[in-house]
Amino acid sequence: MNHHMFQPLFYQVASGRIEPSNISFPFRKIFQQSRNTQFRMTDVREIDPANNKVITDEAEFTYDKLIIATGCKTNFFGNKELEGKAFGMKNTQEAISIRNHVLMTFEKLIIEKSRSDDGNWNIVIVGSGPTGVELAGAFAEMKKISSQEITRI
Repeated sequence: MNHHMFQPLFYQVASGRIEPSNISFPFRKIFQQSRNTQFRMTDVREIDPANNKVITDEAEFTYDKLIIATGCKTNFFGNKELEGKAFGMKNTQEAISIRNHVLMTFEKLIIEKSRSDDGNWNIVIVGSGPTGVELAGAFAEMKKISSQEITRI
């Protein structure tokens, strides 16, 4: 990833409440005014703290201060079936994927009233701590608004 993401608000992107650009900022834009900051996105082979060097396949870089941002990814605990059917929410693109899937599903349910029984409205959220609670609340509001829309059709 070459941008900073404010992860606590991914649920806002996933529920369509804010645009991804509100919480994702390119690193190069953030540091464009800093004359003494370099941004390199590469695979690190070795870090030599004694000589303040980072060694990559492309080059060696010296540093005064080093920030290592390794990112994160969803752990499906080796369950390939779960991985194929569930969404992670660890980056902006995953939050957008959740948003698109949920919004498209709700739109289909509104259009196809006959399929709008309670079972089609179920969303299961596993993990996520406080973010999962926020996401569940946002989806509950979406469900309420969408089901009201169905009764008007």
